[in-house]
Amino acid sequence: MNRTMLKENRMHGDSRYPVSVYRMDIAPDEPLLDLHWHDELELLQVTSGGGHFRVGITDYELEEGQALFIGAGELHCGWTDGVRGCAFEALVFHPEFLYSRTYDAIQDRYVQPLAEPDSRLPVRLGAPHTTSRPTALIGELCAIGERQAPGYELQVKGLLYLLLAELWAAAGEPSAQRGVQPDQYKTDRLKTVLQYMHTHYGQPLRLRDLAASVSMSEAYFCRFFKEMTRRNPIDYLNQYRMQQAASMMRATDRKLTEIALDVGFGSLSYFITMFKRHFGCTPTQYRSR
Repeated sequence: MNRTMLKENRMHGDSRYPVSVYRMDIAPDEPLLDLHWHDELELLQVTSGGGHFRVGITDYELEEGQALFIGAGELHCGWTDGVRGCAFEALVFHPEFLYSRTYDAIQDRYVQPLAEPDSRLPVRLGAPHTTSRPTALIGELCAIGERQAPGYELQVKGLLYLLLAELWAAAGEPSAQRGVQPDQYKTDRLKTVLQYMHTHYGQPLRLRDLAASVSMSEAYFCRFFKEMTRRNPIDYLNQYRMQQAASMMRATDRKLTEIALDVGFGSLSYFITMFKRHFGCTPTQYRSR
């Protein structure tokens, strides 16, 4: 799974079967999951170790056996405690996979709300080091989706309906969940500035440019961004630039000076310094691996 920042601009699965399964095993000193969002729903379950995850602006600590249900368009990220690693499995699927040919009661009451920002199922599922009915279903879904034995699509779809029935039963009537989410305004503004970084990272962006993209003062913007991401905005931007540079080095044989300019660095020496800070090696060493 690509630990991309910002919005994932790719389809999970394909249009006929918009479902993908991912497994990650992250060491204690590695980034767990960079901040991003996507239009699909995600079931993420810790299989060993533990980690801290943020969904929206709420933090969750997960141990082995616990899972997250991440809604469509929900910002999320994760980090380790620096001592333990974290392995997790994730099933990502588009809500349209569960739509009916006709707009029936199931789609109206239980599936369509999953694509809306004002309707949420429980986010954290299960208890540490135990297996609950929902977490057992998530494990089974990931195993079936990964194995892809004949008829696996039917099994995955059926188990997803069964899982949603379990979750809605725990959450109560879907209509009772609807209402204005007080944190949605914050997450929408964060998405705006992240998308601005994603679009303009090759330009010489300054702090005031980032703050202006969401109509904030520089001081307030810095506090807001750190509250939402646990990161300094310029550090965050530079990490994204380094990731883009690394991708260019893997995919092309372009000169380092050209790549540095493309990701917003007018000075090659500063680019090399920043690259080494993020990857622990120089660009030349990285390219020769």
